[in-house]
Amino acid sequence: MPLPPITIRDLAKKLGFSPATISMALRNSPEIGEATRKRIQAEAQRLGYQPNAMATALAHYKHTSKVKPVQAAVAWLNAWPNPGQLRGFVEFDCYWKGASETAGKFGYRLDEFVIDQNVTASRMGEILSARGIRGLLIPPISADADSDWWRSFDWDDFSCVRFGRSAQAVPSFHMVTSAQSSNAALAVRMMIQKGYRRIGFVGYCGNTWTFLGGFLQEQQVSIPQADWLPPFPLQNQDDGVSESFIAWLKKWKPDAILTDSKHTSHFLDKAGVRVPDDVGVAALNVLDIPFDAGIYQNPEEIGRVAMLMLISLLHDNDRGIPVVQREMLVKGTWRDGTSLPVR
Repeated sequence: MPLPPITIRDLAKKLGFSPATISMALRNSPEIGEATRKRIQAEAQRLGYQPNAMATALAHYKHTSKVKPVQAAVAWLNAWPNPGQLRGFVEFDCYWKGASETAGKFGYRLDEFVIDQNVTASRMGEILSARGIRGLLIPPISADADSDWWRSFDWDDFSCVRFGRSAQAVPSFHMVTSAQSSNAALAVRMMIQKGYRRIGFVGYCGNTWTFLGGFLQEQQVSIPQADWLPPFPLQNQDDGVSESFIAWLKKWKPDAILTDSKHTSHFLDKAGVRVPDDVGVAALNVLDIPFDAGIYQNPEEIGRVAMLMLISLLHDNDRGIPVVQREMLVKGTWRDGTSLPVR
């Protein structure tokens, strides 16, 4: 006859601690001294302790089956020189909404903290600690963010999740972002379904943007080689781009364009090209690019998933810069629009 499973109460009785202390030690809580944590964890492993899945499920049900009072805050760090610009992007504002709503379900409140030249990294750490904040969400930051500030911040006491790959100044924390490559591939397939064949890509290239990879992959899979068009890479937003863009248009004659840049509308106007009469256009972010056909990146879901990841880190007492970075990708969905009618 098999022996009954070891319980937290069994461990408490054997080691002379309270069940609460055993539970906190098994969750690696920093409120229990390191030596005690290691002793309890070693004994639990030796005796073959396993968490009770039914008890965990019941605790989860109790936790999620009613509205929770706010118990703690988590921080949204806004590092934009003009803080209002961050949520001026509809996509990023949806990140906030998704994260804030999810925080409330679990008894947290999402508070914004603005990083500026008057708040040093050490001072911000003190402010967050004084308010009992241990969880940080790092939304996309502007290209001119002060990398020295981020390097000098003491991350050891905080659980952190960041949005996207563009925040090069920020350490490699766990990340949630849109599935850019998959989204671009989906867009190409939908454009083909609508009758377009000579599809060009106009967008940014680099290790923080992966739309191009999805476009090129789907181009090779779904489009005859005779209709392959080279992408038009954007490196900046200067008006000087317009001339080379016009030359690209004249040489390759696309019947449709897939773009990740709001400036494509300006380039087409400068070229005297009418949308959709002369060329159809699909956007890889229909919320912030002025074309209504294309990809809706499900940004509120991105915000929700980021908050769920952060809460899991907090519950697991997983703090500091991770040794192994996790990336969670959220797929977008296609939206029909007037900028890309059936051809």
